[in-house]
Amino acid sequence: MKQILSLLLLLVSIAAQAQTGKAAQQVAQIRARYQEAKQMMANEGDDWLTQNHVVVNATYMCPGAGPRDESVKIYFTLDEDEEAEDYVRTPYLILRSYNVAPRKFYEEYLYDAKGRLIFFYSSNDSYESEAKDESRYYWQGGKLVHQQKQGETLYTADEAKEMSEHFLQTFRMLVIP
Repeated sequence: MKQILSLLLLLVSIAAQAQTGKAAQQVAQIRARYQEAKQMMANEGDDWLTQNHVVVNATYMCPGAGPRDESVKIYFTLDEDEEAEDYVRTPYLILRSYNVAPRKFYEEYLYDAKGRLIFFYSSNDSYESEAKDESRYYWQGGKLVHQQKQGETLYTADEAKEMSEHFLQTFRMLVIP
């Protein structure tokens, strides 16, 4: 009986290590995509003909919190669709920053080449310490493969995906197909 139990524990341990290794590999691929996205942003020229991004800025009053400044930047690729004989704009990175009273918030949404969310990052000033509250979620094929959290979590993984969909809908309304 002890041998069977030991064997089962060994098999579970091996399976867990395989999953951890697979998740680490997937996270490494997502981080490589992130570096690629940052390079694509850096390669945009100063000329409006070479810029593929949309910026939305809003300033408004929040009762009890004062003025709120919000900025959303949506970076996208312009890809040729040979079947439709047209161009397709595919967002690859969305950056959002805003404040609530003196507290500052920042978010990043990273997409794969097909426009699916693969990474979410949020950071904000903590109420309780000098350290920032941070959350990171990594997806592969729509499935959450890894998460990291420090301090307060503003959004769950499902809420981050929902916010991502709102930004994609906004992009589709702002940019002429």
